[in-house]
Amino acid sequence: MVAAGFGVSGAIIATIGAQAFVTGSLIFSARHKVRSHPGGSVVRAKRRDMLLSVASLASYTTFIGVDTFLARHFFSATVAGRYAAGAVAAHIALFVPGAIVTIAFPHWASGRGTSVESRRVFIQASRSQHLSAF
Repeated sequence: MVAAGFGVSGAIIATIGAQAFVTGSLIFSARHKVRSHPGGSVVRAKRRDMLLSVASLASYTTFIGVDTFLARHFFSATVAGRYAAGAVAAHIALFVPGAIVTIAFPHWASGRGTSVESRRVFIQASRSQHLSAF
């Protein structure tokens, strides 16, 4: 989109389109597993709760990305480029802790935070968070 002449706005639109495609393809490929789940523990969620979760994640993504979009429109090209570089570095710094928590949360939730496994995962995630700061 950038090479086609749409600039930063095109890049943002392409990112949103890519995320929508990935979400749609994951839902499409998991549709049978979602509808019929063999025995075992099943997490049930209401559609309203799922929609609110998706809306909150989309809002968060928009919130952390809108600054670069606005910088392009309000700053000169040089200042906007420097701002965008700093924003990308900040997003990278936010990604690592978010990824660690996303992986560790199901383990914490399954043990309700009180099991030995939950404590072990908490300590391991805390160490990973500490190392990711460097």
